[in-house]
Amino acid sequence: MIRIENVSKTYDGVNWAVHELSLTLEAGEFVVVLGKSGSGKSTLIRLLNRLVEPSAGRIFLGGDEITGASPARLRRLRRRMGMIFQEYNLVPRLPVLTNALTGALGEISPAASLFNHFPAAAAKRARGHLVRLGLGERIYQRADRLSGGQKQRVGIARALMQEPEVLLADEPVSSLDPSTSKVILDILQGVHRDRGVTVICNLHLPALARDYGTRVLGLRKGRLVFDGPPENLDDSAVHNVYDED
Repeated sequence: MIRIENVSKTYDGVNWAVHELSLTLEAGEFVVVLGKSGSGKSTLIRLLNRLVEPSAGRIFLGGDEITGASPARLRRLRRRMGMIFQEYNLVPRLPVLTNALTGALGEISPAASLFNHFPAAAAKRARGHLVRLGLGERIYQRADRLSGGQKQRVGIARALMQEPEVLLADEPVSSLDPSTSKVILDILQGVHRDRGVTVICNLHLPALARDYGTRVLGLRKGRLVFDGPPENLDDSAVHNVYDED
């Protein structure tokens, strides 16, 4: 599904955020990426849909190369990958429904997008996602009046509007309490199970990786130091991911 070939990223020309990373992520996996802050987790997620440009290497989604794709082609490829952000990335003053509908921007013309004019079919889909995520009574409420967990559910609905093959989740629960974190991860697990969507999710806690992942990647200073099933994530492996040099 996703093939990463010798990918590196540096922001300053000196330090590597990701260094010489090569791996293949199979369709239908729930991949949890573990690592400390600064380990390269967020950079990896953003490299996959080219929110940041790699310094070297190539990335493929199926048979299509993401690296080097033209703007028009990249737009089409990004429609196959939904993105869920740590800080939600909602428009605070807009209603919940409109925020969810922005996931369908790739389906409409630039002129229509300026006025948030979406087809009735897209609005119906957005309402359906929001109802299933427990936000049916919040559809016309401003996004800035929601709790953190509710905002993240809107973010998930927005990503699902793309009908993605892959969900990229960058620290989706780091700002949430443990109970709400479980709700959000249960939703992602349900999307993975029921829709067959590949999920790539950055997390901090090894316990969550064991509970939700079908495969765990450990990054340390931009390098891959663990790759295996969650049952192999023992104390020694965790120490290798998180230990200080």
